[in-house]
Amino acid sequence: MKKLLVPAVCALVGCVAGVAMPAITAQTFPTPASVQPLQAFCETHNRPSQMDEAVRLHGAEGFHLAGFSGTVLCFERQAQ
Repeated sequence: MKKLLVPAVCALVGCVAGVAMPAITAQTFPTPASVQPLQAFCETHNRPSQMDEAVRLHGAEGFHLAGFSGTVLCFERQAQ
């Protein structure tokens, strides 16, 4: 009888937790007013001259260089 009691209690606890999980995970919190949405994208360039031109072009559009790795440049700006 004891061998059956432990798995039955575990199954019952698991079912109760499973029923409670959607209520716990469904909580939402308002976005702080200080958070601004961003527009971001990355592009690949094979030559340094192409990279320089891309930085100038996107800079004129209000983007700034957010990061780069090898031949990939990533830009971002506040959403308009």
